[in-house]
Amino acid sequence: MEVSFDHIMAVVGTVVNLLGVALVLYSIRMLAKQTKEMARQTKLSVQATRSSVYQSVSSTMIEIDRFFVEHPHLRPYFYHGKELALDDPHHNEVGAAAEMMMDFVDSVFMLAPNMPDYPWEKTWYRYFRDQFESSPVLLQYLKDRASWYLDGTENYYPKWVRDLAINGMRASSKNTM
Repeated sequence: MEVSFDHIMAVVGTVVNLLGVALVLYSIRMLAKQTKEMARQTKLSVQATRSSVYQSVSSTMIEIDRFFVEHPHLRPYFYHGKELALDDPHHNEVGAAAEMMMDFVDSVFMLAPNMPDYPWEKTWYRYFRDQFESSPVLLQYLKDRASWYLDGTENYYPKWVRDLAINGMRASSKNTM
């Protein structure tokens, strides 16, 4: 049986086509595997970011707790509604503590978008609202320095915080978080 050159070329062409199809199928399989691995890595990265955000918030709160343990005379200004008189011997310490607390509030509001599934409104935002309600010092600090914290941060701070800075607790108590 004599085989023609054209016949040999047709067989070679078919083999090359089959190898091409096999290579395409293998590439698709590898691409699917890589995509699945990428999704897994992304999920792990998101979890790590969330853990980092939560750890940052928690660590700062522990430092604030430690501060008030070390300075118990300042606690009433932030947790029990004590007013701050201009001639108060702790005036500077209370002011510095108010700045520390407000910086913490600010950092949480800035970090919150990194954890959209976390129930901020039922946890930290509620805590902050309670802080403003129980601390005329902190509320006044926010009002006096609203431009430090609120200007340009419309997408981070909830409306009720901006309302506090403008109107105080009475006007804000009508608003929900």
